[in-house]
Amino acid sequence: MAWKGTENMMQELGVPLREILNNPSLKNAKLIAGAGGLDRIVKYVNVMEVPDILEWVKEGELLLTTVYAIRNDIGAQSRLIPELAAKKLAGLAIKPGRYIEKIPEVMVEQAELNNLPLLELDATASFSDIINPILSEILNKQSAVLRRADEVHASLTQVVLDGGDLPEIANALSELLNNNFVMLETCMEETVISSRNMPEFADKAQIGLLPDKNILQPKTRGSRILSGKKISYIRTPICAGKKYYGVITVFENNCAISARDELTVERAAMTGALTIINHMAVSNVERHYCSEFINEMLSVGINEEKKIRQQGKRLGFYISNKHIAVILHVGSMEVSDKQVKQEQPEWEESRQLLFQQIIEGLKGKFSELIIGNRLDSLIIFVPAAGDAKVYKNALKETVESIGSFVRRKVSIVAPDASIYMGIGRSSSGLAGLQASYREAVQAYNIGRIVWPDKSAYYYENLGIWRLLGSITDRLELRSFVDETIGPIMLYDKDKSTDLLKTLEVYFECNGNLRKVSERMFTHYNTILYRIERIVQITGVDMNDASHNLNLQIGIKILKILDYVDGK
Repeated sequence: MAWKGTENMMQELGVPLREILNNPSLKNAKLIAGAGGLDRIVKYVNVMEVPDILEWVKEGELLLTTVYAIRNDIGAQSRLIPELAAKKLAGLAIKPGRYIEKIPEVMVEQAELNNLPLLELDATASFSDIINPILSEILNKQSAVLRRADEVHASLTQVVLDGGDLPEIANALSELLNNNFVMLETCMEETVISSRNMPEFADKAQIGLLPDKNILQPKTRGSRILSGKKISYIRTPICAGKKYYGVITVFENNCAISARDELTVERAAMTGALTIINHMAVSNVERHYCSEFINEMLSVGINEEKKIRQQGKRLGFYISNKHIAVILHVGSMEVSDKQVKQEQPEWEESRQLLFQQIIEGLKGKFSELIIGNRLDSLIIFVPAAGDAKVYKNALKETVESIGSFVRRKVSIVAPDASIYMGIGRSSSGLAGLQASYREAVQAYNIGRIVWPDKSAYYYENLGIWRLLGSITDRLELRSFVDETIGPIMLYDKDKSTDLLKTLEVYFECNGNLRKVSERMFTHYNTILYRIERIVQITGVDMNDASHNLNLQIGIKILKILDYVDGK
C-alpha cells in the first residue's frame, strides 16, 4: 500500500527546467526569454492547441504549443504568459514556422517580465519526441526516490523488528542524513534525541521548536539562529491520524535538504509514531493492572491482606513497607468538574491521555512509585522508609517534584487546567495504607475549601480541620452552626450585610480591628460597628475565649457543609 506521505511527495518531485534543457530532445531548443525562472521545477509536460488551455494546465507543467489557437489574437497572446505564470507553470515552448513565422514580441516581453522561461523549438521538432524523453527523465528521478524510500523503510522497519525504540530510530536516521536533526517525543516523556554526531545540538536547537498545545500541525519550514548562524530547517510532525506525538526537525547545517531527505524523515516519523503507539499500548495495560490492584487494595477487608500482599509483590510493591498516599486531581479552575463533563465532553478523553502521560513520565523519574487512577484522580503511593525526620524532608521534596512535573505536563496539553494534591501520613500494612488514602482524600477535600489558592494539602497540617472533617453526623454539625453563627447568617440574609465575613476576617487577624479594616478595605469605625452588632445579635462575649472558639468552629463547619452540599 502506498504511503500517503510518499504520494504527496511524488507530486512535488520533478526536474529543474535548467536540467531539462540538457535533455537530447531539446538540443536544438533556444531560450528566448525568462532566464530568471530556469530553476522552476518541471513535473509534467502538456500540449496546448485550444484557446481555453488555462482550465487544463497545472503547476509544474512545461507547455508545448504551436500557438495555433491564438495565432491571430494579439490580446490572447499578451495575456497567455502572465496567466501561465500565475498558474505556476514551469515554462512555455513554442514551435514557430507553420502557423506563425516567429514568436510574437509581446510574448517575449511578458516572459521576461514574469520570469517564465520561453523556449523556441526547432521547426522540425515532434512533440512526441520531446514529451517521452522528458517524462522518462522525471519518472527516473521519481523511481530513484521511491527506491530510496523503500530502502529507508526497510532499514527503519528492521530497527523496530529488532526491538529498537526512539533512540535506535534516531541512530538509524543519523546514518541516512547528512544534516543534524532533533527528535522530540512529547506524548509520554518529552524525550529529546539529537544526531549522534552532535549530541549537544539538542540543547540549543530544541528551544521554541515544539508547537503550542500539542496541536497537530503540517510539515513546516523555518529558520533559527544557532551559534550566531542562521540555519534553515524543516519540521515534520510525528503523528498518526489526528494524534500528535512529537516532531522531527532537520537543520540544513551541512547541505540542502533534498526531496529524498524529506521522504526519509517522513518515514522515520511514521515509524516513530508506530513505536510510540506500541509503547503506549503496553503502558496502558500496565496502568490498567496497577489501577485494578490499587482499587482492590483500597476496597477489600483486612482479612484479604495476604492476597493483597502477594499481588503487590508481583508489582514490586510491598505493603509491609511504609508508604504515604497521594491523591492527585486534574481539573479546571474556571468551571466545576461536573460542568466540565457536561459542557466539554472531549475533556474526559484528554484527561485520560494526560493521566497516561503523567504516569509514564513519573515512573521514568521515580521508579519506586506505584501509580494508578481511580475515578477522575491519580493515586500515588510513595515509599516512606528510614528515619522520620530525614524521610519527611525527602518526601516533601518528592511530592513537590511530582507536583512540578505534573503541572508542567498539564500546562502543555491543557493550559487552563489546574492541579490539586492531597497527601496522607506514612503507614504500612493493608489497614495503614487504606487509612493513608482516606487521609489524602480528606486533606484534598478540606484543602480545596480552606486554602483554595494552594495546590498541595497535607493531612498532618490540617489541624482542627482533621477533627471537623471526620464527623459524619451532619445533622449535629448543622445544629452546631445554627446555634453559634445562625443568627448572624439570618441577619446578613435579611439586611444584606456582611457580618459573617467580617467575623471570619476578625479571627484571622487575631482581633486586630485595624488589620480587619485594611483587609476588607472598609473604614475602621464601620468594622467596629459590625463587631458590636455581632455581639448584640449573638449575645456572646468577645473577650471570652470559649465563645470565640465556638464561633470559629461554627464558621469552619459551615464551609465543610457548604462544600458537601455543593454551594
